[in-house]
Amino acid sequence: MSTTTHPLGRRIIASAGVLSLGLIGLGAAANAADEYGNIDPAAKGKVVLHKHVQQKKPIVSAKPDGTGNIPSDPVEGVEFTLSKVDIDLTTPAGWEKLSTAQVADDCSKVTIDGVDKTTSDPKVVTTGANGIAEAADLPVAAYAVCETSIADAKVKGEKTTVVKKAAPFLVTVPFPDSEGDGKWLYTVHAYPKNSVATVKKSIAEQTEFGLGSVVKFPVTAEVPTIAGGDLFKYYWVQDQLDDRFDEPAVESVKLAGTALVEGEDYTVVENNNKVTMQLTNKGLAKLWAAQGEKIETVFTGKVARLGTGNTAGVIQNTASVYTYSYPNPVPPNDPNNPTPPDPENPPTPPNPPTDPENPPNPPTPSDPVTTNWGDARVLKYDANDSSKTAGLAGAKFKVFQGTEENGECTKTKSGDAVKTLAAPEGVFTANKDGLLLIDGLYVSDSVNAPVNADHRCYVLEEVEAPAGYVLPAGDDALTPLKVKIGLTAATLTDVAISNTKQEVPQLPITGANGEVLMLVGGASFLLLAAGGVMVTRRRAARS
Repeated sequence: MSTTTHPLGRRIIASAGVLSLGLIGLGAAANAADEYGNIDPAAKGKVVLHKHVQQKKPIVSAKPDGTGNIPSDPVEGVEFTLSKVDIDLTTPAGWEKLSTAQVADDCSKVTIDGVDKTTSDPKVVTTGANGIAEAADLPVAAYAVCETSIADAKVKGEKTTVVKKAAPFLVTVPFPDSEGDGKWLYTVHAYPKNSVATVKKSIAEQTEFGLGSVVKFPVTAEVPTIAGGDLFKYYWVQDQLDDRFDEPAVESVKLAGTALVEGEDYTVVENNNKVTMQLTNKGLAKLWAAQGEKIETVFTGKVARLGTGNTAGVIQNTASVYTYSYPNPVPPNDPNNPTPPDPENPPTPPNPPTDPENPPNPPTPSDPVTTNWGDARVLKYDANDSSKTAGLAGAKFKVFQGTEENGECTKTKSGDAVKTLAAPEGVFTANKDGLLLIDGLYVSDSVNAPVNADHRCYVLEEVEAPAGYVLPAGDDALTPLKVKIGLTAATLTDVAISNTKQEVPQLPITGANGEVLMLVGGASFLLLAAGGVMVTRRRAARS
C-alpha cells in the first residue's frame, strides 16, 4: 500500500489544522460557532468539500474561513470518504504529531513518526450539482480524506472523467484560522481540485444516401486543464463502431483547429471495428500547450448491412476518451507558469498504456448517437392485372432524394441518383417476380434535423420499361417513395407501379373482311372479261 507525504509540517504546527494544499474555502453554517480561546472537545464540526475543475490561469484561491470564490466549474457526483484518525487533539502533543503525517492512498492508515495510525468511522459524502459535499456532526479530531469514486462525475450535467484524482489529505476539526480573524473554525472548507475530461460525439450531415455510404462521426473533447507541474501520460480517443460498418478508420484529428499528422502526432489502431487514436509523445506535448482547447477526432465507417430483427437499420455507438496526467519528474520553478514541453524533444511518460484491447480505466464515454437506415420493396406489375400478381421483370429505375408536403412524399426530386452496394451505378432492376429490391437508404440520425425521423422521402424514376410495355414520360415516370427505418416485410411492398402494353399493327385474318375483298376481286375479273368480248365484236363488224 502506498502513502502520500505532504510536506506541510511547519504549516501544520503553525496553523494546527489542515494538511492539504486543497484546503481553501467558501463559507457555510457550522455545527459549532467559530470562536476564540480554547478548543471545545465536546463540540461538533463540519467539513465542506468543494469539487471544482482545475483552474486555468490566473489561479484564484479562497480561504478556509469561507471567503473568496473559485471560478472554475463544479464537479458533480464525486464521492469522498472521511475517516477519523487515532490522534488526540486535546493535547499539544497530538497537534505536533501532525507535522510528520503520511496518508495512505486509500486512507486506511496515517503514518506518524514511523508509526501507523489506523482510521475509523468512515463517512461517505458525494458532491451535488454545485460541487459541494458536506460531512456534518464530526467530533473534534483529525480526519483523512480520500476521493473514493469518480465513476459518476459530471460537469454541467455532462458525463466526465477525472483525469487525475485529488491526493488524500488530512483535515482537522476545528481548524485555526491563521489567515482570517484568528478564530477556531468548526466548519472547514476544502477544495480538492481535479483535471477533468469531457467528450461529445456527433454525426456529420449525410451527403451519401445509399447502402455503402460513409458515415462520419466527429468526436470532440475539451483538453483537460492539469496542474502546472504535471504532464500528460497518455491520451486516447476510441470508437467501437458497430459491426454493420465496414472500413472503420480515422479521417482526421484537429487540435485547437490545427490538423495533426498521423504517424507523427498520433497513431491509429483498428481491431474488430474498434478504432483507437493514440497521441504520440510529440502529440502529448502539443496537447499540453492546448489545455482548455478542443481536440476533434473524426471516425468514419461504411454502412454495409442493416442487420435483422428489431434493431435492423438502427445503428448506435459511443466513443470514449482515456487520459491521465502525472507529476513532472523535473518540477518547474513556478508551477503557475511552467515551461511547455518541447514537441520536437518531448518527455517520455512513465509506463504509459499501449494496448487498445486493454485500455486504462476509467474512460470518459460520450452520449450514444444513432444513424437510421431502411430498405424498400417495389412491385412492378401489368396495368391490366387488377390482382397485381403478374410481376414484370426488367424494369429499371433510378432513386433520387425527395421532398415532403403535408406529411406526404411528392414527385419533386433533387440531387444525383442514389447509389448502393447492389446498384453501384445507381440503376435498380426489377427481378423475375417484378420486385425492385433497394438494399438500403438513409432515413435520419440523432443529430441532424429532422432528428430520428421515422421515414424519409425519395423519388423513383423509371428509366427503362419491361419488354413489351410503354415507358412512362415526364411526371408519369416519377413515383414518390416513403422509406421507413428497418426492413420491409417480405410479404409486403412499399409501393406498386404499373405498366401498360405497347400498341402494335392489326394482324391479317380470314373473316368477313376477307370475303368482301374476294367478292370485289371477282367482280373486277368479270368486268374485264365483258370488256374484252365487246372489243372483239367491234373489230369483226368493221371487217
